[in-house]
Amino acid sequence: LAQSKEDFLEKLKKVDKILPIVQVDIMDGTFTQNANFWDPEELFGIHTNAQYELHMMVDHPKALIPRFADHPNIHRIYFHAECKDSPSEIIEEGAYYGFDMGVVFNPETPTSIADDYLHTLKSVMFMGVTPGAMGQPFVESTIDKIATFHAAHPEIEIEIDGGVSSATISALAKAGATRFVVGSALYKNPDGIEAAI
Repeated sequence: LAQSKEDFLEKLKKVDKILPIVQVDIMDGTFTQNANFWDPEELFGIHTNAQYELHMMVDHPKALIPRFADHPNIHRIYFHAECKDSPSEIIEEGAYYGFDMGVVFNPETPTSIADDYLHTLKSVMFMGVTPGAMGQPFVESTIDKIATFHAAHPEIEIEIDGGVSSATISALAKAGATRFVVGSALYKNPDGIEAAI
């Protein structure tokens, strides 16, 4: 969740040699209140050992996917169930370019909204906060939501973004989450990122 290229580079440098996957947030300022740095051409010029996954918090993700097509570090793209594009067309577009595709559910969004296309996906992501800003309080009902989904779809990998910390990660794992997007709990830990991990 970087505000500039400099901010992106600073955050990337802190985790580049520690974590194998880095999530890049893409906010267009309409789906979310804020916009941020995510320029594809600039990302192409940044060397990193990490793989990227993109979290597209945008109204129209389908049009953006080709702009990231040849980036060697990007392997997965998440789009929001609440966006304005056709989910099946987004998935088809991503698959055409070789990306693993996943859908994201905001805290208030029922997972049933994705029933028609869920069978085409390997993973989903739940938001534990309202998307758009780092450091928001965790929505506790997300734990039960994940547990219910996992019981119904044990074959689908579950990622959680927002509010993940040492206080919540155990309950989230027990509910069925296996990938954890951590922001504030890493970058704002007074003992440093490695201690937080």
